[in-house]
Amino acid sequence: MKSIKFLMVVALVAFFTGANAQLFVGGSMGIRTNGGTHDNGNTKTDTPSQFGFNLNPKMGYFLSDKVAVGAELYFGFDKENDNKEQETIRRATTIGFAPFVRYYVVTLNKFSVFGTGSLGISHTSAETKFDGAVIAEPKTLGIGFSITPGLAYNVTERFALETTFNFLNLGYNYSRTKEDDIKDTNSNFYFGAGLDNITTVGNITIGAIYRF
Repeated sequence: MKSIKFLMVVALVAFFTGANAQLFVGGSMGIRTNGGTHDNGNTKTDTPSQFGFNLNPKMGYFLSDKVAVGAELYFGFDKENDNKEQETIRRATTIGFAPFVRYYVVTLNKFSVFGTGSLGISHTSAETKFDGAVIAEPKTLGIGFSITPGLAYNVTERFALETTFNFLNLGYNYSRTKEDDIKDTNSNFYFGAGLDNITTVGNITIGAIYRF
């Protein structure tokens, strides 16, 4: 928490001391779903299904043509249904906040290549419904740092489309799950670059920003 406050203070100081600061807003959203049926020739049944939704609004300032700072909010919802005779339905909701710093490495005509470093904190709550009974799961607190590359295309002087490439990243995640007096913690460091799963949903994120 102290690290997040420190990063926010640095971002605000940089903004107020920057002569060319320019406000921008943007974000991204996504919907994902999968499911199907199983037919053995006699009966036809639904296979397990999943539905997910995420919304990521963000706001920040361009301190110069190459440097921007800001913060991104995250809201995500996931639902899983095994579609059996006695249904088991799991719902999970995640909210989060992540201040970030972005540096534009190369700008060529309307295209720009950038790198974004972010420090995020999130909270996840979930519940499972089985045979009419609702069971609350332990809540999870997550803290993570990541550096991710991206590409921007300036449609106009004020409006730009952006995409980030999550198959090439560097980061660290820490999570803590607590239920009554029981606490489970997990941490992991990752650095990866791979093109074999480039078409996987979630590896490429598309969003947009608007400058004022």
